[in-house]
Amino acid sequence: MVNTLKRVLYFASLLSVVALTGCPPPRKPLVLTTFDSMVNIEAAAAALELHKANVKPLRANASVEIIFFKDGKEKKEHPDASLAFDPPKRLFFRAKRLGIEVIWVGSNDEEFWFRMKPKEISQYFWGLWTQLDGCSSNLLVSPESMLDALGMVSVDSSWLLRDLNGQDVLVKYGDNNRVNKKIFVSRKGYLVSRIEYYDKYGIMTASVDMGDYRPIDDGSPIPKKMDITTYDAGEVTAKINIKLKNPKFLKPEKIGKKTFMRPSPKGFKSIFKMNDDCKFVEQ
Repeated sequence: MVNTLKRVLYFASLLSVVALTGCPPPRKPLVLTTFDSMVNIEAAAAALELHKANVKPLRANASVEIIFFKDGKEKKEHPDASLAFDPPKRLFFRAKRLGIEVIWVGSNDEEFWFRMKPKEISQYFWGLWTQLDGCSSNLLVSPESMLDALGMVSVDSSWLLRDLNGQDVLVKYGDNNRVNKKIFVSRKGYLVSRIEYYDKYGIMTASVDMGDYRPIDDGSPIPKKMDITTYDAGEVTAKINIKLKNPKFLKPEKIGKKTFMRPSPKGFKSIFKMNDDCKFVEQ
């Protein structure tokens, strides 16, 4: 375990050296060190925690593709979005098309929210982080999945470590020994490549695939590509594919006072709040 952690620390120091040279972000794929499988879940958790601790605040624009599936038909939209992220829980992601809001995903240290199409679908969801733990949110874009994709995954010794096709797979079990969450970690750089979320019955409700990692400032690499998929009874219901454009370090003085403040639900037809039973209840 000690040798494994030394290799992870060495890899992190190499990234810092590259970032501190003052050169612009590389256009070619990031060269990553290849690791063996972690010796145990404690070593895997420590490696991910090291990565998490070195993720820097960032801002970026993004191109977004949203695909809805209904009755065997697809409906696509291609809005543009803005992202701001201040680890570990402060998130702002807002997508618009022709100046009209499509989705707004956000969170701060206490709350999370998701709202969609104020003028059409007009749905607003929100809740407290203390209520979300262990729940399956069933949102098109969950703040939890976006934060996880940006490196905020948390793993402890209660998880199981498995080897699958050259990847480490970290598995969390919930009640009745059913799968609650899976994290797939590439041996190249020991970076998360995929996360799967399951409901209380062990049925997958969402997944997010990440790729094209780039370091921000002198910090850990973050994925420029995030593909989120939602499911209902095994069927794909929606996809949202996000590509970040030129992500940069977010300076503290550039953070607006209201950036991570939950927006008012005023004007929305349907407002839902998560209760202690993991359900969104209309208010």
